[in-house]
Amino acid sequence: MTGILISTFDRQEALARWTAARIRLLWPGHPPVFFSGLTTRGEGSLGFEGDSGDWMNVNLQSVRRLIERGFRRAYLILDDHPPVGACHARYLNDRLPELSANLGAAYIGLLG
Repeated sequence: MTGILISTFDRQEALARWTAARIRLLWPGHPPVFFSGLTTRGEGSLGFEGDSGDWMNVNLQSVRRLIERGFRRAYLILDDHPPVGACHARYLNDRLPELSANLGAAYIGLLG
């Protein structure tokens, strides 16, 4: 199972939720969206313990929480990196997760 993890922090929550809204608008059938780094327990927030400035640890905690919920892979999206156009849903929803599983990949980058 695949999820989307938006990495953020409290001061950027509005931007992170706007990014999630853009995902809902532009990525049909997208995986469930979760937020890493929010102290609030609002919709999709995975919470964290410790220093919010230690974003690697905050994201690691969120990944562990996703694993506990049965997720095996996640798209990591930064709060200020919303989709800017229509997403290729079949590729993102099916092909990349399938490719990741077949390769036993720990990471697949989407940059150029």
